Amino acid sequence: MTLLDPQGRLFGKYNLVDVLVVLVILTILLFAGTRFAPGNQKHLYVTVWVKDVTVWFASGVEVGDYAGSKNNPSLLITDVKVFDVGKSGKRDVQIKFKTAVHNLEGQWYYGEEKLTIGNKVELDTFKMSFEGKITGVDEEGEIIPEVAAKRVITMEVNNVPDWQYETFRIGLTENDSKGNVVAEITDIKPVKINNNGADIMVKVQINLAEINDELYFKTKQVLLGSRVTVKTLPTELRGTVIDIEEANEANKKIIVREVEKIVEINADSVPVDLAASISVGDREFDSEGNPIAEVLETYSSFSTYTERNLVVRIRIVGELIKGGIFFKGNKIARESELTFNSKDTLLSGAISKIYDVSASLPTFETEVLEIIEIEATGIESFISDAIQTGIIESDPLNDKSVLEILSKGTKAHSITIITDDGQILKQSHPTLKDVSLRLRLLLAKSKDGELFFKGKSIKVGGKITIEMPNVDITGAITTIQES
Repeated sequence: MTLLDPQGRLFGKYNLVDVLVVLVILTILLFAGTRFAPGNQKHLYVTVWVKDVTVWFASGVEVGDYAGSKNNPSLLITDVKVFDVGKSGKRDVQIKFKTAVHNLEGQWYYGEEKLTIGNKVELDTFKMSFEGKITGVDEEGEIIPEVAAKRVITMEVNNVPDWQYETFRIGLTENDSKGNVVAEITDIKPVKINNNGADIMVKVQINLAEINDELYFKTKQVLLGSRVTVKTLPTELRGTVIDIEEANEANKKIIVREVEKIVEINADSVPVDLAASISVGDREFDSEGNPIAEVLETYSSFSTYTERNLVVRIRIVGELIKGGIFFKGNKIARESELTFNSKDTLLSGAISKIYDVSASLPTFETEVLEIIEIEATGIESFISDAIQTGIIESDPLNDKSVLEILSKGTKAHSITIITDDGQILKQSHPTLKDVSLRLRLLLAKSKDGELFFKGKSIKVGGKITIEMPNVDITGAITTIQES
């Protein structure tokens, strides 16, 4: 018997085309039976993280809702957690779904898409549409698990009223609804106390949830610079996180280490008697008699007959705490105020420079006597007549002449007029004078060679105002020479 007869039938009985069709159908059925066999199908729980959604969206996702996509319209929401990540009006949402999946060549699929952590998924509910990233795939557990992470955070709390400050105590705790401790104050240190209240530094041991390598306390993300609120029984503690550490006994305490610095303070318009009382070697002591500050150098410049501008360098013993160096509760920083209080002197000034004690300090400005000449034009005659030569200003503290008029010259002030026939003529003004003065001034000279008089720059072409007992005059500087 031949394999195919003249009519194309297999073994003379079966049509070849029919046989091929049957074989294709059997192959498809066999593949489908293998793919969707009971051992290759199951339900899994898929966790999706959705970032930066509106508060309205976050409140609209509810357990029991169904979400779907074009490939899988039946994902049941079994758990929802909403997180405050510090963005106004925005939240992150973690959603857990229960979904039917099938296994193909060792890989789970939902619908026709591979189920892989890190993949993005677009889903719709009856209320909204959203896009998220798969962060977890579990065989069981309808609830999103929280990984407990105990940490010690250091917070700065500013402007705490006196009544509230008195309620803060080490050992105060915040408890959850089941009575479990979720936060405990382990150390408190006042940093600064002023009229607005106290600035304090607080250590808190806190139970956090670690999700996607991020830390959360009561659904709010905790990171450096974020605000954290701890609600103890008598009071509420709200501050800015400046440090996050592992939870151990050593980290529960605020570590204070002494550190020495040299600060330069500027004190302007200091009364002459106070300026005279500041001396190199003056020291300030703490309540236990330990020296905490010492005057190293002073520089006094003339301000007025009764006042001086002071620059004082002081070596201080500060406290190095998380967040900076503090002296008597005040943070040491440029432009901040520092008060030096010896037994005889109380001096306050703004910090202009901060040096290490081993640093080579630049020299102060030096005082020099210079001869300058000025010209003032268009001066009223009564002002010109009132200007007398001689010492105008002196520094009794240092027994020095500050301003002396050596000579005066005057001439009529020249004006330009145009006659009726168009001629341009110059003639003397009937009352105004041009005045030239030769002065000896006590100037401050910087290390760069710049000259200053009472804090104002002195240079050729610039202007200077001379204040005399009865009149003032402003003129342009024409020459400067050493006295």
